[in-house]
Amino acid sequence: MKFLSDNWTKHGSSLESFKTMCEELTNSTIYLRCGLEDLVVLSYVGEQEKNGKQYTRWAKLTHETLDKFCGNGMFAGQIRDFVLMKKQDSALDDEIREAGIMLMNPKDKNRVYLVSRQAFITLSQRVRLGSEYIARPSLARDIMIARNMQYEGERGHEMTLILRKDMELGAEKVFAAMSPSNTGTSFMAMYDMARDIISHNPLGEAHVIGWQADHQTVSVSIEFPEAAVKYQKEYGLTEAVIPGITLMDSDTGDSSLVAMATMRPENSCAYAITKQVSKKHAKGVDGASFFAEAAEELYRYIPQVYGHLAELAKETICPHLNLDTSRGRKQNRAFVEKYISRGYKSLGFGSILSREAGDELVAKMSAGINPARQYTFADIAMMFLDAPSQCEDYPAERERSVAVCAGGVLDMAFRRSAAEKRALYSADAMNGGAA
Repeated sequence: MKFLSDNWTKHGSSLESFKTMCEELTNSTIYLRCGLEDLVVLSYVGEQEKNGKQYTRWAKLTHETLDKFCGNGMFAGQIRDFVLMKKQDSALDDEIREAGIMLMNPKDKNRVYLVSRQAFITLSQRVRLGSEYIARPSLARDIMIARNMQYEGERGHEMTLILRKDMELGAEKVFAAMSPSNTGTSFMAMYDMARDIISHNPLGEAHVIGWQADHQTVSVSIEFPEAAVKYQKEYGLTEAVIPGITLMDSDTGDSSLVAMATMRPENSCAYAITKQVSKKHAKGVDGASFFAEAAEELYRYIPQVYGHLAELAKETICPHLNLDTSRGRKQNRAFVEKYISRGYKSLGFGSILSREAGDELVAKMSAGINPARQYTFADIAMMFLDAPSQCEDYPAERERSVAVCAGGVLDMAFRRSAAEKRALYSADAMNGGAA
């Protein structure tokens, strides 16, 4: 997949490969601060064949040509063919036509910038047009964008374009149009911090479990397996939970630096996010300083998680039920299912999952209940920490949202209602009822 494709993505599992990717992405990113009136909008108007070759045609919407329309409503301004790339790429050509808009910089030898559809949300904020409107390609849309850019530019408004460049294709593409206070980032700060975490940290042995990159975000995840063994023994937990730190930098997406504490049950294949520290990209924000301070905060936080799990493990959900009877086991299952359902609702899963997906997740979590064993609130917490492993086929952003919801279980208040207490401590429940 070509680097300038909207769908470009890359993955790896070693620190060295992460370094190479960070270097390449840093060297391929341009942060261009400019006035809105400095750029010319180019609007896609169709195809034309010349000398056996197919060319895309673009209307050049300058201040002088915006009002040049014929009586039939057709644009009568300058329409040109542009050589956009040294090498043609059919998939990228399709993306260019679908976006329907490019930007030209007269102050840089009329350099033409491709525009990603990913840039539409931030571009709409700069030109004060609705993001849904700006996502629908048309000449009318592009005339409105050009007019608003001219108007906002005359009022002195600026923006920072975030572009990726492909030397092989000889092209540059806009992936975001941020506020002028956005000074960009160096992805190497994230690599440097990942290297420092692995080489010296207070939690013991550490290694990269994976990294991913696309045009929205770059992240690297590190885990501490020695710490899991240490804290399991120290706090007497029945199951090991592997702590981790994930670093993330988003220059075109959330436009922020993020450091996250993660927790992964030993037999789980995905982690929950239990704490996040973040800072928006802005003038004066230093990536190296942010990641160093955030890592120190997470080092102090991670041991507290195990202390909290140990406290939750002290309280049994149904301590008085007689699990040797069928009624006792049935009631035990019902209480555990109730806490799973309550946790799903209070943690906010319903806001990110469809009803069908939510029901499926709750069913998967409930399927592992053993009604013949006593459960503690720590067991319920562990079920939710494992929930992200049940949602692996979701898009990356949805997976992250699930991980955040799951990690929130450590902040959830495990309280019994008065009705539950009455049911739990009734003579029938305590004795388990008839077999």
